[in-house]
Amino acid sequence: MNVLLIDPFYNPSTVPPNWSLGLIEKELNKVGLGTIVMDFVDKTCEGKDLAYFLKQENIFIEAIKKEAKKVKYVYITSSYGIPLKQKPNFPRIVKICEEIKKVNPNIKISVGGATVNYANKILNIQAFNEIDHGLVDEYIFGDEVAFVKYLLRIENISLERILNNGVINWNSWNFNKYPNYISLLTAKGCIYNCSFCFESKIFNRKYETIDINSVLENIKINISKRNINKYAIEDSTFLSNPDVEKFCDEIIKQKIKIQWSAYGRIDQILKYKNLLSKIRKAGCTSLIIGIESPNDEVLKRVCKNSTNSDANIAIRLLKKNSIGAQGCFVLGFPGDNYKDIGKTIDYGIGLNLLAYRWHIYQPNFLDKTQKYINGNPRPSDYLMIQTNIPDSCIPEVLENSDAPIVLLTEEHFLIRAIPYLNGKEHILHEFGYNDLVFSEIFKIVKSKLINKALNFDEEKMYNLI
Repeated sequence: MNVLLIDPFYNPSTVPPNWSLGLIEKELNKVGLGTIVMDFVDKTCEGKDLAYFLKQENIFIEAIKKEAKKVKYVYITSSYGIPLKQKPNFPRIVKICEEIKKVNPNIKISVGGATVNYANKILNIQAFNEIDHGLVDEYIFGDEVAFVKYLLRIENISLERILNNGVINWNSWNFNKYPNYISLLTAKGCIYNCSFCFESKIFNRKYETIDINSVLENIKINISKRNINKYAIEDSTFLSNPDVEKFCDEIIKQKIKIQWSAYGRIDQILKYKNLLSKIRKAGCTSLIIGIESPNDEVLKRVCKNSTNSDANIAIRLLKKNSIGAQGCFVLGFPGDNYKDIGKTIDYGIGLNLLAYRWHIYQPNFLDKTQKYINGNPRPSDYLMIQTNIPDSCIPEVLENSDAPIVLLTEEHFLIRAIPYLNGKEHILHEFGYNDLVFSEIFKIVKSKLINKALNFDEEKMYNLI
């Protein structure tokens, strides 16, 4: 019996294979079940208009329908690349479900992943019927590997336990479609609780490490089988892993020649300042750090355990050890004014970092103190929008969206839109939250960033490994 695994996210060949689906494939293969993987990788869509993109999307869905005729079960992930990333993509998921059921009415469809968990835990959406029209047979909450337990239970196949360890073979993927690096995890979850971040909130589990020897084995197999020697460690913060030094020691001892990037908190960089030279020797080329704001009061308010002074020291330490700093910044925190946004941008640019990851604060739909300008979004609207499109399609989508208010609250989408509006800022109307209006935020960001050619594309930044 084969199981159809679907990654519905549009990927212009800048994102490696979906880690969650690779883990599911590994567990299914262990009990003798085969897998068919379909993912929407199509670099021809870049720079094209919406009509072209939708045509390519339909081609992808038609290919899925052919495979769906042959299988009994299908699993669709709502995680983008790794278990921790969520992006609105439900319209395409629903469309895939509709088309699958047309050709195979008896197929059992399961959907899980980060966006499903986000909707359940953060948006407080308990029932998805109004969104999926009853097409989905089972939602998988928590860890996506729970789909394997669900499938084995209804098929009466015994498996003593599901392991996060072991080698992901990627048997069902054609690696010619992807960039020459792999995303991986050394741990799941996050031990911190920054108020603006969803990563510690959407999975019902404590911080859980993955055996470092297993991680290293995966790396060595990818080097020998596929000549892949670049890796993006996607833990919420890699420096939380108690085996960081062991990881580095083994790479050096075994002479594993790799380059890698990872996320690292500022307070941890200060804690491990004497370990940075070893981290660099083990192949680390850059760390992604959450600087967020130069305002200590804001950092305290959002539960960041660091100060502006700490950030400056951490950046100097990274540069001293030849480790690039990729800085994350959030514009428009609650309590920010337009002057604060300008200061954050000016401060960030002045740091002369390797790369910049700009975000616009994503309001909490359930926060009753959050006052919206020109309307109130419904939490369920968040699942009815589609932001997983080529940047060149953004103006058309903004013009035609049925849910423009919610569309504008997605933290990654807004910053991507800036270079493509081309004078169409009126599309934003006068929407905002508290005392901030998005059209005014955009004016500040465009005037300070757009002419400096600072990269807005987080996916492409991974190629800086």
